[in-house]
Amino acid sequence: NVGTTATAWLVSVAGFGGFKIEIYALPAIGLGFLLQVGGRRRWLKSVGTILLGFGLLFLGIEYLKDAFEPLEKSTGVQEMFVRYGSHPLFAVLVGWGITMLVQSSSASIAIVQLLAMGGAFGTNWQVALDMAIPFVLGANIGTTITAQLAALQANRTARRAACAHTAFNVLGTVIAYPCVLLGWYGVLVDFLTPWQLDKGTIAASIAVAHTVFNIVNSIIFLPLAALLEKAAFKLVPVRPSESA
Repeated sequence: NVGTTATAWLVSVAGFGGFKIEIYALPAIGLGFLLQVGGRRRWLKSVGTILLGFGLLFLGIEYLKDAFEPLEKSTGVQEMFVRYGSHPLFAVLVGWGITMLVQSSSASIAIVQLLAMGGAFGTNWQVALDMAIPFVLGANIGTTITAQLAALQANRTARRAACAHTAFNVLGTVIAYPCVLLGWYGVLVDFLTPWQLDKGTIAASIAVAHTVFNIVNSIIFLPLAALLEKAAFKLVPVRPSESA
């Protein structure tokens, strides 16, 4: 949950000083491919796979940016997101639904970041941040569908792990949601960020919001891991053959 926030930070890099992350995409893909195919040692092939993956990730981010440019300039899209964002619970549900469709919280949060940079949430950047945060919370719930789908044909232990993952994110959202309603979440993000909130930094502030959710959630639930385990066993009960 903490590691998946890295993609949001990669997207946010594009907002600082016009830095173009995509210029590293093709070199990384080329070098990664050469190492993967031509590497004589196993560790070289592994490094090649890593570089190839990062290169494709950078390229995907660039494609996302290009694809969303028409939407960023659409007044209809802006009005839609402002309307959704003004109702936090509805925004959580929309973030959840989008993430279920694209099967990746990283992708859905990148979409929110790119739209925010383009002004889809308006140009009052503090309000835009407050509107984006519920979408981030919903994305964290939606991403659990991947584990649930993977566990459909898996053993009972895997299904319990998927249930624990879902409980972790749902309960974390329940805890964070009152802070969103009271405006405390956005205030906390502003307190943690050293930059002035504007078009170039809104994506980074959304990345901070995403990271804060997952780190604080982990801090809260690590001591409660035994309770999550018990909840998972309640949701996926022990069979007589397992308890024998």
